[in-house]
Amino acid sequence: MNNIPIRDIKPNVEIIDFYWYLFISLLIILILIVITFIIRYFVKKYNYKKNLLRELKNLPYDDSKKTAYLFTKYAKQFINEKNKDKYYKIVEKLENYKYKPSVPPLDENIKKEIEDFIKGIK
Repeated sequence: MNNIPIRDIKPNVEIIDFYWYLFISLLIILILIVITFIIRYFVKKYNYKKNLLRELKNLPYDDSKKTAYLFTKYAKQFINEKNKDKYYKIVEKLENYKYKPSVPPLDENIKKEIEDFIKGIK
């Protein structure tokens, strides 16, 4: 036992733990990506409604058949509890201008109702 040489004891090596930094960085990047997609979704939806409203304001009243189809298609996106009955009354009146090879010009009363409906959209 006396003949065994004593070896030097070295201090513990410090291990740098960078995995937490990596995890937090990836989490922040993921959160930023999710926020970006959410913002893009709402901006796209807003622009979609804005474009539909522009189309409604520019309906071709001289072509009654096209007006009937376009109003039915675009105005459906703006239905809410306040204007639901008004929309369906207008669509019912527009049925006379659809599904026929030739149609009469758009009645002024219906044109006025369509314009009032479009003005009521916000």
